[in-house]
Formats: sequence, C-alpha cells, structure tokens
Amino acid sequence: LQVHLEQALLDRKVDEAVDLFREHYLAHPVGERTLSPQMRAFLAELEDLRLAVVTNKPLAITLRILEGLDIANRLKTGEAIPPDALV
Repeated sequence: LQVHLEQALLDRKVDEAVDLFREHYLAHPVGERTLSPQMRAFLAELEDLRLAVVTNKPLAITLRILEGLDIANRLKTGEAIPPDALV
C-alpha cells in the first residue's frame, strides 16, 4: 500500500491516493487499536444512556471501527449528520 501511495503522490494523483487509502482503511479499520478494559467497563455503566459518536471519518469507516472494537451495539442508529447541520 505504501508503495502505491507514494507513486500516486509522486504522479500528482491525489484522488487515486485518497481512494487507495480509503480502500485500505475500509479493509483494516481497527488495525492495532484496542479498547481498554476500563473503557469497556465505563461503557457498560452507561448502558441505559443513548450514546453518539462524533467524528470526521466517513460513516462506513466509523461503523467498521465500532464493529471491530465490538461496541457498535452500544449505538442506536448509524445516522450521519452533515457538519453544517451542527453549527
């Protein structure tokens, strides 16, 4: 992936590099990330509350990260709100 990204950038093909990055990120959204036992315990304490995630990541990637960390079930919906609606 790194070789392809470097080549795409050298060729000034930024769109291609972004597409490669997103493709890789969708395939490996969690990578080496883990959720600490303390955070899992904290989320368990909030079980009765409606929770939300605020991120600048695309919805598809965000949902895969939450699924990969096994916390997607903590959220009620997979709704994306456009940034300008939050202002």
